[in-house]
Amino acid sequence: MVRVRPAPEPAEFDVRVRRPGNAWILRKKLDPDAPVPTGVEISPYWRHCADDLWNAYDGVCAYSCIFTRKGAANPAVEHFAPKSRRLRLAYEWSNYRLACLTINSKKKDFEDVMDPFEVGADTFFLELAAGRIYVNPEINDEEKKKHAEQTIVRLGLDQQRFRDDRTFDFDRWRLGEWTDAFMERRSPFVWKEIVRQGLKRSVAFLGTPPALD
Repeated sequence: MVRVRPAPEPAEFDVRVRRPGNAWILRKKLDPDAPVPTGVEISPYWRHCADDLWNAYDGVCAYSCIFTRKGAANPAVEHFAPKSRRLRLAYEWSNYRLACLTINSKKKDFEDVMDPFEVGADTFFLELAAGRIYVNPEINDEEKKKHAEQTIVRLGLDQQRFRDDRTFDFDRWRLGEWTDAFMERRSPFVWKEIVRQGLKRSVAFLGTPPALD
C-alpha cells in the first residue's frame, strides 16, 4: 500500500450522487449520524460515479495498488468509513476508495485498516522477487506497526494472487516491456519499491532486456 493522492470531485457528482442520496435519507427519515437500522438497504447512488472513480485513479485499487479492469461489478466503490455506520458519508466522494472486489469483500464494515489517503510513505515494503508485502521493520511506533500488520491480514494483501500480480508487473518492467512512466502509473507500489531499492539505477544486474524489433 502506498499513499494515494485524493482525486478532485467530478463535476456531476453533486447532481448524480450527493443530492439524490441525501434526499433519499430525508425521505426515509433516517438519522445520518446513527447506524442504519437493520433491514434498511441503502440506495446505491454511488454507482453513478463508478466510472469516474476508476478513471480518477487509473484503475488502480487503492489498497492492493494493483490495476483492476472494468467489469460488470469490478472494481467497486468502497466506502472507507462504512456507510452502515456513517450514513452521512455514504454519498460523499471524499469517502470513496477504488477497490477490487477481493479487497472490498474483505474490508466490509471493518474500521481497523489504514487509509490509503493517509498511510505513511515508508509504512509498507515489498520483496520484489516474490511479491511479498511486509511492514517496514524500522518503524518504532508499536501501535502504528500493529495497525499496519492488521491491515495486511484484514485485507489479505499478502495472498498469493497479489504476490503474483506484483511479480508480473515487476517482470514486465525488468524485461523492458514497460516504460518507467507506464510502470509508475500502472503499478505504483512496485514502482516505489524499484526506486527505493535503487533498482532503477542498476537494472543491468537484473537481466538484459530483449531486443525491440
